[in-house]
Amino acid sequence: MSSRTPRRLPDAAVLRRLFKYNRRTGVLTWGTSGRVAGYINSSDCVVVKVNGQAIYAHRLIWKLVTGKEPRDQIDHKNRVKRDNRWRNLREADGSEQKINVALRVNNTSGHTGIWGRPGRWCVQIKRHDLVNRHVGIFTSLRAAVKARAQAIRRLYGAKWTRVAK
Repeated sequence: MSSRTPRRLPDAAVLRRLFKYNRRTGVLTWGTSGRVAGYINSSDCVVVKVNGQAIYAHRLIWKLVTGKEPRDQIDHKNRVKRDNRWRNLREADGSEQKINVALRVNNTSGHTGIWGRPGRWCVQIKRHDLVNRHVGIFTSLRAAVKARAQAIRRLYGAKWTRVAK
């Protein structure tokens, strides 16, 4: 996502007149026609045009449901950007978004933020401001995974303990 500040969304009452949202399926439809709203962009996100302005559907949905502007970004817990079911969405800042990323192709441990070789596993958490938090070096992968989970819980709270492997 871009680091620029997103434009303000239309008023929640306006959104409720324009759209219907099914929390269970994540589908956003136009209230008048019942047709599915938006399109899938090149980043695999659902985008909806409101008054000529392209807006991510997950941001619209957040305001539609809560009545509030998202404080920063909206994270898809399962990392599927077009999955806008309510239980899959949560508010996040850049640091929190970096926790829930897919494994890199050159990952050697099978776990995000852990690399090395048997007997020497390094654990690090990268923040959105590109500051790396070194958690430690561990002799077992199991200990490294546990330490990373505890560090994430300590830094970001309980809602981030069940994130991508």
